[in-house]
Amino acid sequence: TTYINASPLVGCKINKELSIGGGIIYNYFSQTNSYGKKFTSTVYGGNLFARYLIFENAFAQVGWDRLSVPDFFSSVKNNRVWVDNILLGGGYRQAFSERGSFVAAIFYNINQSPLSPYPNPIIQVGFNVGL
Repeated sequence: TTYINASPLVGCKINKELSIGGGIIYNYFSQTNSYGKKFTSTVYGGNLFARYLIFENAFAQVGWDRLSVPDFFSSVKNNRVWVDNILLGGGYRQAFSERGSFVAAIFYNINQSPLSPYPNPIIQVGFNVGL
Protein backbone atom coordinates (compact mmCIF):
# COMPACT_ATOMS: atom_id res chain seq x y z
CA THR A 1 0.00 0.00 0.00
CA THR A 2 1.25 3.47 -0.91
CA TYR A 3 -0.37 6.65 0.35
CA ILE A 4 1.04 10.11 -0.40
CA ASN A 5 -0.54 13.32 0.84
CA ALA A 6 0.79 16.77 -0.05
CA SER A 7 -1.33 19.58 1.41
CA PRO A 8 0.64 22.81 1.84
CA LEU A 9 -1.21 25.78 3.37
CA VAL A 10 -0.54 29.49 3.40
CA GLY A 11 -2.15 31.60 6.09
CA CYS A 12 -2.25 35.18 7.21
CA LYS A 13 -2.84 36.62 10.67
CA ILE A 14 -5.68 39.13 10.63
CA ASN A 15 -5.15 39.97 14.29
CA LYS A 16 -3.75 38.22 17.37
CA GLU A 17 -6.63 35.73 17.50
CA LEU A 18 -7.78 35.26 13.87
CA SER A 19 -5.93 33.66 10.95
CA ILE A 20 -7.24 32.82 7.49
CA GLY A 21 -5.70 30.95 4.61
CA GLY A 22 -5.90 28.35 1.93
CA GLY A 23 -3.99 25.71 0.14
CA ILE A 24 -3.86 22.88 -2.32
CA ILE A 25 -4.52 19.20 -1.68
CA TYR A 26 -3.15 16.16 -3.50
CA ASN A 27 -3.59 12.55 -2.37
CA TYR A 28 -2.34 9.43 -4.15
CA PHE A 29 -3.35 5.94 -3.08
CA SER A 30 -2.17 2.63 -4.53
CA GLN A 31 -2.76 -0.89 -3.27
CA THR A 32 -2.22 -4.35 -4.71
CA ASN A 33 -4.56 -7.04 -3.40
CA SER A 34 -3.67 -10.67 -2.70
CA TYR A 35 -4.64 -11.64 -6.29
CA GLY A 36 -2.15 -9.18 -7.79
CA LYS A 37 -4.79 -6.67 -8.93
CA LYS A 38 -3.64 -3.07 -8.44
CA PHE A 39 -5.95 -0.22 -7.50
CA THR A 40 -4.85 3.43 -7.73
CA SER A 41 -6.67 6.63 -6.97
CA THR A 42 -5.96 10.35 -6.81
CA VAL A 43 -7.82 13.12 -5.02
CA TYR A 44 -6.95 16.77 -5.65
CA GLY A 45 -8.36 20.21 -5.05
CA GLY A 46 -8.09 23.16 -2.73
CA ASN A 47 -9.17 24.46 0.64
CA LEU A 48 -9.87 27.59 2.65
CA PHE A 49 -9.87 27.95 6.43
CA ALA A 50 -10.39 30.37 9.29
CA ARG A 51 -8.76 29.70 12.68
CA TYR A 52 -9.62 31.52 15.88
CA LEU A 53 -7.36 31.33 18.94
CA ILE A 54 -9.61 30.74 21.96
CA PHE A 55 -6.89 30.44 24.60
CA GLU A 56 -3.13 30.80 24.35
CA ASN A 57 -2.71 27.39 22.68
CA ALA A 58 -6.26 26.19 21.86
CA PHE A 59 -8.09 27.12 18.68
CA ALA A 60 -11.37 26.60 16.84
CA GLN A 61 -11.34 26.20 13.07
CA VAL A 62 -13.75 26.03 10.15
CA GLY A 63 -12.63 24.90 6.73
CA TRP A 64 -13.94 24.18 3.26
CA ASP A 65 -12.30 21.62 0.98
CA ARG A 66 -13.37 21.30 -2.66
CA LEU A 67 -11.99 18.05 -4.03
CA SER A 68 -12.08 16.17 -7.31
CA VAL A 69 -12.65 12.51 -6.42
CA PRO A 70 -13.27 9.30 -8.39
CA ASP A 71 -17.01 8.66 -8.79
CA PHE A 72 -17.24 5.00 -7.82
CA PHE A 73 -21.02 5.07 -8.31
CA SER A 74 -20.92 6.18 -11.95
CA SER A 75 -21.37 3.75 -14.83
CA VAL A 76 -18.83 5.85 -16.78
CA LYS A 77 -15.30 4.50 -16.35
CA ASN A 78 -12.84 6.92 -14.67
CA ASN A 79 -15.58 9.49 -14.02
CA ARG A 80 -14.73 12.19 -11.45
CA VAL A 81 -16.92 14.56 -9.44
CA TRP A 82 -16.29 17.59 -7.23
CA VAL A 83 -17.12 17.05 -3.56
CA ASP A 84 -17.41 19.85 -0.98
CA ASN A 85 -16.39 19.11 2.61
CA ILE A 86 -17.18 21.52 5.47
CA LEU A 87 -14.82 20.80 8.36
CA LEU A 88 -15.54 22.04 11.90
CA GLY A 89 -13.30 21.45 14.86
CA GLY A 90 -10.37 22.67 16.82
CA GLY A 91 -7.04 21.80 18.21
CA TYR A 92 -3.94 22.60 20.17
CA ARG A 93 -0.68 24.25 19.17
CA GLN A 94 2.62 24.12 21.02
CA ALA A 95 5.34 26.60 20.14
CA PHE A 96 8.85 25.23 19.69
CA SER A 97 10.40 28.55 18.62
CA GLU A 98 9.42 32.18 18.18
CA ARG A 99 8.09 31.45 14.66
CA GLY A 100 7.26 27.74 14.75
CA SER A 101 4.72 25.49 16.42
CA PHE A 102 3.44 21.94 16.41
CA VAL A 103 -0.31 21.64 15.71
CA ALA A 104 -2.72 18.79 16.44
CA ALA A 105 -6.40 19.10 15.55
CA ILE A 106 -9.59 17.10 15.20
CA PHE A 107 -12.37 17.94 12.74
CA TYR A 108 -15.78 16.66 11.81
CA ASN A 109 -16.99 16.79 8.19
CA ILE A 110 -20.55 18.12 8.54
CA ASN A 111 -21.13 17.61 4.81
CA GLN A 112 -20.24 13.90 4.76
CA SER A 113 -21.32 11.98 1.65
CA PRO A 114 -20.51 8.51 0.26
CA LEU A 115 -17.89 10.12 -2.01
CA SER A 116 -16.20 12.18 0.73
CA PRO A 117 -12.62 10.98 1.08
CA TYR A 118 -12.52 11.79 4.82
CA PRO A 119 -13.94 9.42 7.42
CA ASN A 120 -15.14 11.19 10.57
CA PRO A 121 -13.45 12.21 12.78
CA ILE A 122 -10.53 13.71 10.86
CA ILE A 123 -7.28 13.99 12.81
CA GLN A 124 -4.56 16.28 11.51
CA VAL A 125 -1.06 16.93 12.80
CA GLY A 126 1.55 19.26 11.38
CA PHE A 127 3.76 22.27 11.85
CA ASN A 128 3.28 26.03 11.47
CA VAL A 129 6.28 28.02 10.34
CA GLY A 130 6.07 31.82 10.26
CA LEU A 131 8.03 33.93 7.81
